[in-house]
Amino acid sequence: MAKSMTGYGRSRSLINGKDITVEVKSVNNRFLDLNIKMSRLYNPLEDRIKQLIRKYTTRGKVDFYLSVDNIDGDKTELSVNHEFVESYVRQLEDIIDRYDMDGDIDVALVASRPETFITKKADEDMEAAWALIEPVAVEALEAYYAMRCTEGAKLKEDILMRLEKLEACRNEISLLAPAAVAAANARMKQRIEELL
Repeated sequence: MAKSMTGYGRSRSLINGKDITVEVKSVNNRFLDLNIKMSRLYNPLEDRIKQLIRKYTTRGKVDFYLSVDNIDGDKTELSVNHEFVESYVRQLEDIIDRYDMDGDIDVALVASRPETFITKKADEDMEAAWALIEPVAVEALEAYYAMRCTEGAKLKEDILMRLEKLEACRNEISLLAPAAVAAANARMKQRIEELL
């Protein structure tokens, strides 16, 4: 079956609190040129994605886009910045003592400072992430492959139609060729006679 090198496929899935979208598109290229765009968080999956794409195409400039949005919000780890808290409390105590001020230092005051806590995005389990991403990628690649097959069938039909036209032109030329040769010979003979 003839397949076009141009194609497009898209798939989206909402699963386990994640909105996963995969888009694949390609244009003509002599070799396979893969361009994968995704969050750096998922870079460890790049080789798996390349292997998956190679199951569906061997040539063309292929752009693969992966978007994973956490609907429930990013999982974060929260920890106390002990150095800041100790320094902050010491400075507040110093202000109270030095300037003979009234007031209490309470948790609410310390916790209200953004520097009190350190937030860090939790590492994501790549095996679990791949289990969610792979089916979406396969669905997008299947749609991409189907479009390539449809476009290939149209190209094949167009080429066959043009071949039929060329064949008709060739047949017409072959019918007219003997008369054209005879006419050209007669004109040449007439010119020669005129010169003599």
